[in-house]
Amino acid sequence: MNAITRNRINREIGRWQNDLDDGNFYQTWYPIHLARELPPGRIVGKEFLGTRIILYRDAAGRPVVQSAYCPHVGADLACGELVDGQVRCAYHHWRFGADGACTDIPTGDRIPPGARLFNYPTAEKWGLIWAFHGETPLFDVPGIPEVEEADFVGITGERGERPIDHWLSTSNAFDFQHLRVLHNLPDQAEPKHIEVTPFSMEYGRGQGGPYHHHGRVSGTNTFAHCVKTPAGEHFMLVSSAVLAVGKSLSFYVVGIRKSAADGMSAAALKEHLDRLVANAVKLYTEDEPVLFTIRFRGPAEGNWVGADRHLAGYFRYLREFPQARPFDC
Repeated sequence: MNAITRNRINREIGRWQNDLDDGNFYQTWYPIHLARELPPGRIVGKEFLGTRIILYRDAAGRPVVQSAYCPHVGADLACGELVDGQVRCAYHHWRFGADGACTDIPTGDRIPPGARLFNYPTAEKWGLIWAFHGETPLFDVPGIPEVEEADFVGITGERGERPIDHWLSTSNAFDFQHLRVLHNLPDQAEPKHIEVTPFSMEYGRGQGGPYHHHGRVSGTNTFAHCVKTPAGEHFMLVSSAVLAVGKSLSFYVVGIRKSAADGMSAAALKEHLDRLVANAVKLYTEDEPVLFTIRFRGPAEGNWVGADRHLAGYFRYLREFPQARPFDC
């Protein structure tokens, strides 16, 4: 990259700050739990956005995600239980409905106006329970390019807690230098153009040729792609939830089109999906020794070059993404 191009990129980026405004987190959809591990009648408590949440299913089986601390004196409602479909605090037996409102105080006292839990917008998709950081979602639950959930057969798994912020692992989707040299992806994986909207970055739409790579980042934490080669077609989604600053929880979804799965025996399908999981885990294990020890240098702090142009575009996008403080601390 010549000096003129380098200076132009640095002017466009400015000095990117690698931490959010104090106490804020990005307003995006976060995967927070495996759907199969949230049975009816059970309350699950989890770290989220530097505070805690509870998850359970309502009477219709829909997932509910609420702030975890009782507004009375602050007991963790994950220690409580579901009684007639309502969360009952273990400490004083105050009850809360699926809408967050307090419904009963056993002593008969008047219910205070502020006695309610915060309800996170919640969805169940791709085998995951998702929660949006905000009162109203700014965009739809992330999807996978070129396939709908009804036409998808796959495996959803949890990678586990990771000692990094989610935006760092998401940046991998646009770090095509590392995709080539660390993961041995072909040069065709690098797009000439990336479409940017306020809540997504996408490339490879309508791409032709023997190697087709259609990738999309939704929000700041979810990357999904469709890959087609002469050997076949597959899909992947990886996403992380913020547990606290510098700490995230990662999930993956891999699979194929249902119409392709219909032509396989059960044993062949299992073998194929297991191979896709192994490939996803391979990507994690190649990245993590670097990501877990990196002292990240942003565009204006490091010696970035022309090959970093798409990565630089991701940080422009990240810099302008909406932020908010947690709704219950």
